[in-house]
Amino acid sequence: MDRLKLLDSIKRSIYNLEDLLFEKSRGLDLGGVIHGRDLIAEGSDSQSDATAYQAVWCRNIRELLAEAKKTGHSFENFIDIGSGKGKACFFAQSRSSFRNVIGVEFSEKLVDVANNNKNKIRASNIYFFKADASEFILPDSKNLIFMFNPFSGVILERFISNNIDNFKNSNSIIAYANDIHRMSLSKFGFETIFRNQTRKISLYEIP
Repeated sequence: MDRLKLLDSIKRSIYNLEDLLFEKSRGLDLGGVIHGRDLIAEGSDSQSDATAYQAVWCRNIRELLAEAKKTGHSFENFIDIGSGKGKACFFAQSRSSFRNVIGVEFSEKLVDVANNNKNKIRASNIYFFKADASEFILPDSKNLIFMFNPFSGVILERFISNNIDNFKNSNSIIAYANDIHRMSLSKFGFETIFRNQTRKISLYEIP
């Protein structure tokens, strides 16, 4: 194993340890991988566009929160679109002073897990909602929108189209991890204000 591969292996071990400590020290259920077809969402047309459930690394959320802070914006809400078991919400609530931390998830199964996790840490300003991102309307305030590649570009564009006025008028910002469909954002006038090419994480806003 060459030096670079060894360093990468060490970094990954450290990141995995951080995630394990974050989960176990709070008694949370955040792990596992669930295929999109197994995320039961009765009455939703978006199930075929869902990606698999997998928790985001704390490392990626931490960097995105830090970069969002550098913008100078004061966000009222942190909103995770495709919130799964709630990891990003719990991390954001523990590291920043958002008035509300909101998880939006179309799988009732995952919403139930997220609420059970919430009960363990007794956080009064975290809320989880069962809702389809293609129909969800953002609150009329300045929001930091987090996404960990939860769905296809089709659903992403529906979500943006339904909420374009909020992004234009409230200066809400998108924090995108595993930003596979980032080119869809440029169609709506979003500009990149930060991107880590190696980690595939980025921030976007409409100027």
